[in-house]
Amino acid sequence: MSIRFMACICLCAFLMVGCDDVNKTSTNYAKTMVKTLDTAKKIQYTSGVQQQVRMYQVENNKWPNSLNDVKEVPQLPEGWEWKYDNKTGKVDIVKK
Repeated sequence: MSIRFMACICLCAFLMVGCDDVNKTSTNYAKTMVKTLDTAKKIQYTSGVQQQVRMYQVENNKWPNSLNDVKEVPQLPEGWEWKYDNKTGKVDIVKK
């Protein structure tokens, strides 16, 4: 994930925050930033694994039974876990 992409996400989040009350704006800003960073992290982790799952499907004409069948699945930060649907090949991460 590039620094420019992360900066664009942060800028968009900043622009989306309402400006009606200073305290409310600060709270909304903080919540929006946390949500934006969580989304960016999910994209960063899942994109590579999703690509590996698709490559497995092309090579074997079936989705992997589990992510253990895929070569390199990165360790997630504490508090996150992989979610994988072997019927559709969809990869996601969720908070525990």
